[in-house]
Amino acid sequence: MSSSSGEYEQAIPVDWQVVRQQRLIPLPDALFQQYDLLECRCFMGLFPEIKRVWITVDHRLFLWNYEDESDFYSFDDQEQIIVSVALVRPKAGVFVDAIKNVLVVATPLEVFLLGVGYANSVAGARGGEVTLYATQISVAADGVSMTSIAGTDDGRVFMAGNDGALYEFV
Repeated sequence: MSSSSGEYEQAIPVDWQVVRQQRLIPLPDALFQQYDLLECRCFMGLFPEIKRVWITVDHRLFLWNYEDESDFYSFDDQEQIIVSVALVRPKAGVFVDAIKNVLVVATPLEVFLLGVGYANSVAGARGGEVTLYATQISVAADGVSMTSIAGTDDGRVFMAGNDGALYEFV
């Protein structure tokens, strides 16, 4: 018995559109300069809800507004290598009104929260100039690298560890 994947053709629905490049947005030179300083790890992702690219270079976190290619923000107030970052909704009643989102930042030693506020944005919008607030809220990670972080609409934060366990930030 033999099989051949070359004989299989999948029909593409007529209403599907082909992906096309509409605009190429290069990363700023300042990020490449930081990347040149890399010693161990670099990660990158998108926070489309606030129009930001996030990049980590070792222990430094950078946020960059890809929409208007401005508002380059850096955070380096800790010394551990950042292994994962997520933007989540804040839990009701925990933070001041200025904090509209929370950044969950994971290192192998701890997971900590940074409040995210926005200036110069339309009421209710999340895309103006970013301000990060140190919340002093953290939990020990005990050598577990959190490989994935997700938040719920009501502010709960779940993390998948490289040890195969699921964690909740409480």
